[in-house]
Amino acid sequence: MKTVLFILLDRYADWEAAPLASVINRQPGWRVQTVSPAGSPVRSLGGFTTVPEGAVPAQLPPDCAGVVLIGGLSWRTEAAGRRRLRSVMRRRAAL
Repeated sequence: MKTVLFILLDRYADWEAAPLASVINRQPGWRVQTVSPAGSPVRSLGGFTTVPEGAVPAQLPPDCAGVVLIGGLSWRTEAAGRRRLRSVMRRRAAL
């Protein structure tokens, strides 16, 4: 069985996940597994509360054939902006 991990963040775009997940789940020997950063429930932009199957693993499982990071508004938080800024500054400092 091949597994594709769907990483769901709070305020994820539920319309992005469903079409891809339905295609993967129709393939023999393939399955979708939903995870969130801490394994706790997340709420989509459409208002769905989703209880993931677990937390994002520290290492990908051997049967993992892909990882899908669903978009949403979590990228637009102040904390996300600070992380992006630190990442850019670290890359520039390494040059």
